[in-house]
Amino acid sequence: MKIIAVMLILLFTTPHFAAANTIAGGAVVGLVVLAESGAPLVGVVLRVEMTRLQTVSDAAGRFRLDGIAAGTAVIVAGRFGLATKTFPVQVIESDSVEVLFKMEYGIFQAEEVVVTAKESTSGTDGSTASQIERAAIEHVQASSLADVLQLVPGQLAENPLLSSTRQSLLRQVPTNADGDRANALGTAVVLDGAPVSNNANLQTDVTILNSPAGTLPPFASAAGRGLDLRQFSADNIESVEVIRGVPSAKYGDLTAGAILIQTRAGAFAPQSRVRLNASTFEATAGSGWNLNDARTGLSIDGNFTRSQDDPRRAEERYTRFTGQAAWSQVWDNAKRLTTTARLSLFTTIDERLQYPDDLQYQREQVSRDRGLRLNLDAALWLDENLNEARTTKLQATASFAYADQYGYYQSQIARAIFPLTTATDDTTLIGTYGASTYLNQTTTQGKPLNFYARLEGSSLQRFLNWQHTFVAGVEWRTDANAGAGRQFDVTRPPLQNYNVGDRPRTYADVPALSLFSAYLEERATGKVFEKNVRLAAGVRFDNVQPRTPFDGLFGTVIAPRLNASLEVAGGAWLRGGYGITAKAPTLSVLYPGPRYFDIVNLNYYSLTPSERLTIITTRVLQPETQTLRAATATKSELGAEVNFGGASATLTLFEERTLNAFGTNRLAIVYPYQTYRITATPAGQPPSIEPAAIDTFIGAYDQPTNSRQIYSRGLELAADFPEWKAVRTAVNLGAAWIQSRTTDNAVEINTDALFSAGGAKPVGVFASGEGNEATRLVTSVRLVHQAPALQLIVSMLVQTVWIDRDRLLGLTSVPVGYFDKSGQITPLTPEEALLPQYAALQRPVAPELLREENRPALWLFNLRVTKELPPGLRIAFFVNNLLADRPLYQINRAADTQTIFARRSQPIFFGAEILLTL
Repeated sequence: MKIIAVMLILLFTTPHFAAANTIAGGAVVGLVVLAESGAPLVGVVLRVEMTRLQTVSDAAGRFRLDGIAAGTAVIVAGRFGLATKTFPVQVIESDSVEVLFKMEYGIFQAEEVVVTAKESTSGTDGSTASQIERAAIEHVQASSLADVLQLVPGQLAENPLLSSTRQSLLRQVPTNADGDRANALGTAVVLDGAPVSNNANLQTDVTILNSPAGTLPPFASAAGRGLDLRQFSADNIESVEVIRGVPSAKYGDLTAGAILIQTRAGAFAPQSRVRLNASTFEATAGSGWNLNDARTGLSIDGNFTRSQDDPRRAEERYTRFTGQAAWSQVWDNAKRLTTTARLSLFTTIDERLQYPDDLQYQREQVSRDRGLRLNLDAALWLDENLNEARTTKLQATASFAYADQYGYYQSQIARAIFPLTTATDDTTLIGTYGASTYLNQTTTQGKPLNFYARLEGSSLQRFLNWQHTFVAGVEWRTDANAGAGRQFDVTRPPLQNYNVGDRPRTYADVPALSLFSAYLEERATGKVFEKNVRLAAGVRFDNVQPRTPFDGLFGTVIAPRLNASLEVAGGAWLRGGYGITAKAPTLSVLYPGPRYFDIVNLNYYSLTPSERLTIITTRVLQPETQTLRAATATKSELGAEVNFGGASATLTLFEERTLNAFGTNRLAIVYPYQTYRITATPAGQPPSIEPAAIDTFIGAYDQPTNSRQIYSRGLELAADFPEWKAVRTAVNLGAAWIQSRTTDNAVEINTDALFSAGGAKPVGVFASGEGNEATRLVTSVRLVHQAPALQLIVSMLVQTVWIDRDRLLGLTSVPVGYFDKSGQITPLTPEEALLPQYAALQRPVAPELLREENRPALWLFNLRVTKELPPGLRIAFFVNNLLADRPLYQINRAADTQTIFARRSQPIFFGAEILLTL
């Protein structure tokens, strides 16, 4: 804290005694006008590539950018409804340059329109990132944020379906459920400068023990995982930046990367959009206005979506409503203080209602989320004379989110008549008997609250002919949940087994989770031996559940980060990065709730109710989570960037290791209990009993752990080739080879054998290291044809999966120990494990399970067409899997016993949209 305080003092006092000598670089001042008429354009955002410098044009279309390094600077200009354009400007040291920027209405009317992602390997913070502008988002015809990510190298194009939860997977290929969930959880989604948190999501269920540990609830839920990307409509997104490399120290509570979303605010012409495809109807409307000589900006928009994958099944559908109002304000003529406030409302309903013909099971699942988010952002320039330079800024960001989450499932349960107790603490009671057939109805209601605040100072200075940007900031996050929790009729509980009990649970007693963070960073540009150099070095401190500023209940993390780039020749750069990132545990990981074991001491069931007697001992277990710590990842990369003749290419070699990702393991527990014998059975009364032997119960429960290891390495390529003028077609290439491995470094108790043995025999314990490995090589070639005279863009995606293979790791039949009724694990040497007396501990592992699945190459062709129709009308059309090619692949692991084929690729899918701008 002392370091942060000193840094902030330096940031805010340096300009007062050094401004005259340390103002860096030159300035660009100019005018932004409409190309067709020369009318000034207000509200255009102008930013300098590879820096954090940006400004907004005023009511007269004027703007000024200070502190730009001498040399060629690229200024990106954009506003909703205008085609985003880039302007190279030659900046002169200690001087200002006058420019005139001409822009065009209609994103697809410009001479050159970018409808692909652009790599930003030497960008704002030196991170490897993909920048996706509005034109690319519209051309993709995305229904949600998930559809936008297909433009990132290594991502596969998918149909824009909304039938199930959709999550991100950055720099990793699918391995197993734990690995995929850890990657999604470790991907931060930052909306308008504030992170969107899923840490307080408690929409969980109690897993039945003959299902895998960590099984998801029957209703749609993203608890303990990353955000469900379906909730973000793409229609009000201005731009998306996907950071895959080493992020700035500013970004925390992540391991895999960050998705930065900027939504529209300020003036834009009224728009309405209707999108239809094989499963989805979507409608969007919005408008924005400038008031008070363009010092005030207001905008409002809304989106309604209804999706139904199978038109024959109206019971299964997804509904989404989102709305946002934005207010931006310039508080003085000098633009010293600016603020932006956004209020967002949302509702999502994912339901599978009871089928009319399902009278036997009466199954139904519903998931409904609704809530609001409030984002506030304020920027204050501290320079004495803003007309000369803008170098020192204080920025405050805050957000508040509240949601009402409702999950529901029901099913008709048929089982044997069973002993039942409602005890909620350690005790032994006379129980009752539950019905053999009943309708279970379980609800899970959460009310997550998320608060975030950040205060950041930055100062742009010049020392020894180097331009330096110093940044320091502090953050606070709090996540809580005050919902009613998981509730059901205790006499009609969800189906459980192996003496596992189940009880309702409220979330009111779940403690809030807080995270305090502080960060320092310096970004520097200059020359070494006449070669351009860019550096970004920072450190971040995270304190999970702070007890003091430097001590947390769940630990602290110090995360250094470094990105460096060297220009080895004109337009050719070498770069490297190294850093540590950390993701705090979620409430669902830290507070999974108590586990109940209902051990039957005596079970005497008579056809005469008055003669029945059951005695049940209840034991309550609180899973141990106090030792859990934040998951940490180490990221490193090397790369090269080349620009030549209008073409550009980036090549990145990366390696990422996460040593303590979150997962769920199934553990065993031992409880002694009293048994009873019947001494008499009087008519019309319960039997007489007396104590018998003390027996031992062995049960199992699911325990959150830090035991998952994830390792990914790969090579990414992104290239853009200039338009071939003769046919007005440009080529964009994205490729990635990625190998990912997810393993568990905890030993595994063979609980399946434990239950089948009835707890009477020892069961095997198997070595850590079990997991999955997958490798994929994919190339995506996009051919983009533009005809400005016709206001037409046609693009073709040719995606090829050249390598797609996976295998199991560490699966063995030989144990390393055994677990018995003593409750202890007894280790065995490799030689002992093979002795005849331990043969029963081994588990069957069929040799074919260890085979590698190696699938042949798979091709996919997608077509997209966008056409402007004056006045203000645009139509678009797309076809995915144009050739309807869906080859079959025979599963190699099952080839010896049966013939099983898997259908590859997605089915043919098509859709259209109409956009009207008034």
